[in-house]
Amino acid sequence: MDNVVIRRLAALASVAILIVIVFATLAPIQQRPRLPMPVDVERGLAFAAMAFCISVALSRSYGLIAIGCIVLAGGLEWLQTLLATRHGQVHDFEVKALGGLLGVAMVVAMRRFFKKRAPNDVPG
Repeated sequence: MDNVVIRRLAALASVAILIVIVFATLAPIQQRPRLPMPVDVERGLAFAAMAFCISVALSRSYGLIAIGCIVLAGGLEWLQTLLATRHGQVHDFEVKALGGLLGVAMVVAMRRFFKKRAPNDVPG
């Protein structure tokens, strides 16, 4: 598959994941989707997946993506404090922010690994 196609698919996936994250974070608690895993794992994986996809789509902007994940996690937790059925917590912010950082770090590590193995095949 072409690198441009991969980046476009990653961009679309990141937007879809972001929409799910915002809904799950700000919807009334009874409407929040649940997966058969601890909520901290769920939160961390969602942010990691989003950050991974954004990092693939926007290669070389890793610092900005990491900062964006931290700001998004903080903003969503703050918005929860304004809702009657939700409550923002520092612990939830930490899990989400760390998940986002992990997603960015995975792409950075993968690019470095593949660049060492086949320098001519790595995009960007």
